[in-house]
Amino acid sequence: MNKYSTDSIPVYREDGRVVGQVIDGSLYKKVRRSKHMLRRPQGWAWDDVCLEQAEQVHAESTKIEDEENHVVYMASLSIFRQHGVPLNRKFGKQTCLPLKYWQVKKQGDEVSQQLSLL
Repeated sequence: MNKYSTDSIPVYREDGRVVGQVIDGSLYKKVRRSKHMLRRPQGWAWDDVCLEQAEQVHAESTKIEDEENHVVYMASLSIFRQHGVPLNRKFGKQTCLPLKYWQVKKQGDEVSQQLSLL
């Protein structure tokens, strides 16, 4: 069973695997913080090819949903491009946006809040 919506545009890694989707102008994926969050720099990363695909269909933001902690991390793609850190750690070219640039919404929260500066 596919965890992604059928009302979306799939986003693919270089090997052809679907790793996210664009929904309502936002690049989106579900993750597990314990497995997927980068530790140095601490933040969330997208494959560069995925960011390019999202921009081609005019996505303006990204949302990463942590299924373990029921938290959604949100950032505009312009912030991602401006403050992202380029990486290549055996998984191809990626860009990581450090945690301090993400807005965070916990399940049940009405208002998003930006993480405090570290």
